[in-house]
Amino acid sequence: MAKTKRIAAVTMVRDDQFFLEKWVKYYGSHIGDENLYIIFDGEDQKIPDYCSKVNTIINKRIEGTVQRADKGRINLINAEANRLFSQGYEVVIGCDVDEFLIVDPKIEVPFAEYISSIKAKCVSGLGLDVGQDMRTEKSINKDIPWLSQRHAAKVSTRETKPCVMTRQGKWGRGFHRQMRRMCTIDENLYLFHLGCIDL
Repeated sequence: MAKTKRIAAVTMVRDDQFFLEKWVKYYGSHIGDENLYIIFDGEDQKIPDYCSKVNTIINKRIEGTVQRADKGRINLINAEANRLFSQGYEVVIGCDVDEFLIVDPKIEVPFAEYISSIKAKCVSGLGLDVGQDMRTEKSINKDIPWLSQRHAAKVSTRETKPCVMTRQGKWGRGFHRQMRRMCTIDENLYLFHLGCIDL
């Protein structure tokens, strides 16, 4: 088995239990709960029990317009990502709590091993916006795999985000770009956006 690098994943969240639990379980299963970093937006936020082994940061609520608040949030995330690099992490994955980076199962390479093999400074997965077919698909059952309950997605340039960094850098708002850096779309990575998975 190939040596895996130290990989961290970071996100920021407010008032979200629906996606956060899935985010923790998914990324934790691949890189370990101890390598997950969650910033909670607001001192009124309660840390769920399933985050007991995760690194959590409760930040003062970022107020203001959507645009101003988004800038404040990504600044915090960038500072955390760069801190993680300075503490010895070799790869940092950054994404929203409703986004899941998937290695194409056809290549049969474990997640951490594949991510460790990335040489580019910045990599995107092909964005797929998963939706609900209201004619044939019921509400999501949280206890069974979500993608087994959904059968349609739209390829999305907006969701094709540069979510993997192998060097210190700076994401733009919403992880939609890397500042002053060209990024590669990896042919074996997909970024599933599940924000529209259930009405």
